[in-house]
Amino acid sequence: MRKIILICLFSLALYGCGEKKNTEEMLVGNWKCDLTQQVANWKNGAFQDYGEPESKKLIVVYKIYDGVIIKSRLNNTPRPSAVIELWESEPTYRAIHNLKNIVVDNNFVTSIESKLDYISENEYKLTEVISKIYGDFTELEQERSNNKVKFEEYCTKIKTD
Repeated sequence: MRKIILICLFSLALYGCGEKKNTEEMLVGNWKCDLTQQVANWKNGAFQDYGEPESKKLIVVYKIYDGVIIKSRLNNTPRPSAVIELWESEPTYRAIHNLKNIVVDNNFVTSIESKLDYISENEYKLTEVISKIYGDFTELEQERSNNKVKFEEYCTKIKTD
């Protein structure tokens, strides 16, 4: 009986690892994305409802570098020769695994929640909520400084021939 249970657990562990790798491999490539951003203001000791969304279109690129999935949002500047690329892995890992990151400082707490939802092999939605709360500030200072921003990225894979 123990052998059967061990085999089942081992099979489940292998399946879980394969799924993660498949997920990362599915992301590799270029994506056309619609990014929306909404801000919630602080009032009376709590965040209020999100405001109107601001939207923009961008290109997102994923690739595997040294065994780690990395992501870049291409920022097209007014000068075509000055395309800025920043590659990062930690936010991508956090989103794939639906993790929450909390940073506690003497004056404030920052919370980052990320989630990646697969719609299909060629579509995904990334949601990230970042909030920053200052604890030792007066209410007026908190209304100016505390912030909560929600980003939603709806992406479709760019077909390559």
